[in-house]
Amino acid sequence: MDPNLPAFGATMPLELQDAPAAFVSGNIIDGKYKLLRPIGKGGMGLVWLVEHNMLKIELALKTLINSRMNAVNFQRFAKEIAAASKFDHQNLIKVYDCGILPDGIPYFTMEYVHGPTLKKFLEDHGPLTLNQGLEVFLQVASALGYAHRHNTIHRDIKPENIILTKQNNKLVPIVLDFGLAKFVHSGLMPVSDPTAGDFIGSPPYMSPEQCMGKEVSEKSDIYSLACTMFEALTGTPPFRAKHHLGLLQKHISEPPPSLRQAAGGEAFPEALEVLIGRMLAKDPEKRCRSMEEVERLIKLLIKGKLSTSQTPYASASEGEEELEYESPKKSFTTALIVSALALVLIAGLAFTVYLLSETQKTQRTQKTENKVSQNEQEADDFPSPFVEADPDSPDRIVFHFPNKKSYGTMTILPNRGSQPCINDLRFPINAPISFRPSENFFEKPERLHLFGPDQLTGLVLDSHYRASNSVMADIAKWKRLAQLEIFNCAIDDKGLEHIENNQKLEILTLKNVPVSGDEISKLKCLSHIKILDIDSSNATNNFKPLLHKLRNSPYIIRLGLRFSNLHDADLDDIATMKELQDLYLSNNELSSRGVAKLSKLHYLRDLRLTGMELDPSVIGTLRSFPNLKILHIDTKNWPPEKVKELHQALPNCEFSNT
Repeated sequence: MDPNLPAFGATMPLELQDAPAAFVSGNIIDGKYKLLRPIGKGGMGLVWLVEHNMLKIELALKTLINSRMNAVNFQRFAKEIAAASKFDHQNLIKVYDCGILPDGIPYFTMEYVHGPTLKKFLEDHGPLTLNQGLEVFLQVASALGYAHRHNTIHRDIKPENIILTKQNNKLVPIVLDFGLAKFVHSGLMPVSDPTAGDFIGSPPYMSPEQCMGKEVSEKSDIYSLACTMFEALTGTPPFRAKHHLGLLQKHISEPPPSLRQAAGGEAFPEALEVLIGRMLAKDPEKRCRSMEEVERLIKLLIKGKLSTSQTPYASASEGEEELEYESPKKSFTTALIVSALALVLIAGLAFTVYLLSETQKTQRTQKTENKVSQNEQEADDFPSPFVEADPDSPDRIVFHFPNKKSYGTMTILPNRGSQPCINDLRFPINAPISFRPSENFFEKPERLHLFGPDQLTGLVLDSHYRASNSVMADIAKWKRLAQLEIFNCAIDDKGLEHIENNQKLEILTLKNVPVSGDEISKLKCLSHIKILDIDSSNATNNFKPLLHKLRNSPYIIRLGLRFSNLHDADLDDIATMKELQDLYLSNNELSSRGVAKLSKLHYLRDLRLTGMELDPSVIGTLRSFPNLKILHIDTKNWPPEKVKELHQALPNCEFSNT
């Protein structure tokens, strides 16, 4: 460890009057620990630097502060000792000894770790670089996976509970504070103190099930880890709000922004965006299966093996959105009351009073703000008519957008350059126009009603937390809709049902969208679909009915099914799609023998097979693709001579991740 780094907690405010009476520098605790100086204070405990009298080594000693000494916190403190004492992992804090002082206050000693908390590091240095972040959280995931295997759920993963040390000039994280840990098989129940208004967890990092007072699991830690990763890489957690109630409700009901949006447009690998999206799924069953899987996927990201094809558009970031609590509409209020009642079960009477007072205060404030801002809202309304024939050119139409800010972009397909949606936009009548709305537009989702049934051919929805199933009901009326691309939105099977009967749709992209393979298989457009590109966020998703529907399709030219739980048997159907030119199957359970089934797809020009262990015998199959121009495949474990053989077998091919 680097002795030049500040000690953990060195900059934290200390309230020494809360310390037990015996805690004075120079005193001896329990006959063996000399108190040197206080080094940190949390919500429940005080940490001192001590020296062991006989061993002459420095340790950190943690004890309960006087003002928090009660039966509930005593139990939490005992749980922290029990959890940490059984761990032996390089990224988990090590406990050496424990005891009870004469006045009945417990303590334990642990290794003295030099370094700032992740929170302090971010405050001083800004977000971690991508490489730093992946290396740090690979180790954190390893530590938490170890804890989970020892039947312990942390329940309070956040930047304050991770210390960053330096070893060989690299950041090494140490996970600490298992005071809220739950022992999976111990029978110990979650604890709360109604008189203090406590609740389990830290709101910016709490999983939806924690927010609603439901049973937690290892997947709750996966969600909290994703929130922490999100903040470490972008500088902000995925959700912010003025009050805890608004923040908890966002965890429960709002899709998170993308990393790119939160970072003001900075690009992140698409595979990382997908991974974070999976970890932040509202439904625990749709998250990664275990912390070991998180660790494995981060490791693949570091090695360049975890990949998805690039999205056809970059994420729109038309200006940062400040996520603050707003008074909900009636339908939202119902969900709010339900979740608030769930919280009451955990938080107790004091927290209930707090929620009620804050809600009433917010409602009073909102009423005042509504009166003040009424004229501003009216000025923000779109002109009427919004779309009309161009009076200066009868063969064109004009869209009248407000002139204060952009509401997205419009493009004439296929991708003939985009124009910002501000002021008047003119296009030839019947031009295939695609619209990519911004968050400004979706401040009022009902604005989609402005478009007539024959005006748009394409729609791109990217990371809009207001884009819900009702949006799909609106676009179901668009008769010309032929291209639909949805990224990171909370549109599920119910939403997809609205477009089941669309006969025009030829291009459908669904990435990190919670729809099932079963529902996609019901779409009537599959009989003539040309491009179907899917990143599944559900490891148990079933795409067999979909592949069966696509069997022998003479139209499909691009098929993407990444993270889709495909196996060799599923390739039988894909092998019948003779017109395929682009095939993206990364991160599935496929073998070289299975890939051989695709040898008759002679038009293939772009093949993505990363995230799976294919052996060199696949070279013979790859030779059978005479038009192959792009190949993504993992060869890092191949002998050098086999990698050379692959390149010689495909001299006109561009390789990636080899």
